[in-house]
Amino acid sequence: MLEMVVNKGADMKRDDLKTLIVVIIVGVICAALLLIVNYKKNSDKLEIVKSNNMYFMVINHVNYYISNVASKNSKVIYDILDGKYIEKNSITEDNIFDVINVYPNNSFVKVKNMDYFEVKNSYVFFVSGIVYQDKYDSTEKIDDDFGLIIVIDRNSSSFSVYPTTNDNYKKDINGIKIKSILQNENNKLLPSSLINKEKMCVFYMTDFVDNIYHADDSGYSHISDEMKAKYTTADSYKEFINQNINKISTVADKCLETKGKKDVKNYSVIDTSGNTYVFTVDGVMNYTVDINFYDESTNDTEYEESD
Repeated sequence: MLEMVVNKGADMKRDDLKTLIVVIIVGVICAALLLIVNYKKNSDKLEIVKSNNMYFMVINHVNYYISNVASKNSKVIYDILDGKYIEKNSITEDNIFDVINVYPNNSFVKVKNMDYFEVKNSYVFFVSGIVYQDKYDSTEKIDDDFGLIIVIDRNSSSFSVYPTTNDNYKKDINGIKIKSILQNENNKLLPSSLINKEKMCVFYMTDFVDNIYHADDSGYSHISDEMKAKYTTADSYKEFINQNINKISTVADKCLETKGKKDVKNYSVIDTSGNTYVFTVDGVMNYTVDINFYDESTNDTEYEESD
């Protein structure tokens, strides 16, 4: 009788152990599935930059890269290139310009998009745009597929760059190992001045006017839904612009900044010709605009503050 009780107790302990093992296995599988479901690649974490100061700080680093490429300063470029990029392409100071795109003097980037994500003590930015060259009497497009990944290490106050393209940036940004950047004489963070509303008003007005003259759609993609309801095609919008082209100015006379819902900002600008531009901004360079050209016949122009 005692032997039966002992055996029964042993069987119960074995059953309990099996149950515990099953519970542990199921728990591990559930945890693994949860990690897989919630896992995000670096490229999935990207979001548009909404801080004006951050945006222009990154622009300084883009310009630094472009100017040193144009002057073929191999030492500086080698010092700021991401280690993974150097290793992947077997780069040395001697062959560096056989690998990266080389731009002529007086080149500059018109940034079309800037996204970022934060990880550990670093910021990672993806910047895309078009490279132009200023010439004596014209501006020439050099590269319409410019891409640059910039990693900023807040601990060491230094940065690195990883050249890329619009087709490859996701693969490249997912392959970058975010680790501490060892500071050298050429990769120290560049300062940025404080950005005020007046600079932002001029910034958006200049960008939009530049699109009028140089973008394929003359900036149609940037006009508000209200304007698109009136000008339903890019051609009808271009006709409207051409009728008023002589009124356009890039010199701001008055500037007003108001806040909309969430992080939306509104910049209302009157230029020296009396034209009104109301920019609705949800992330730097992610904007729509309402235009009101000054009417000389009535000596008047509408000017409404955005809500």
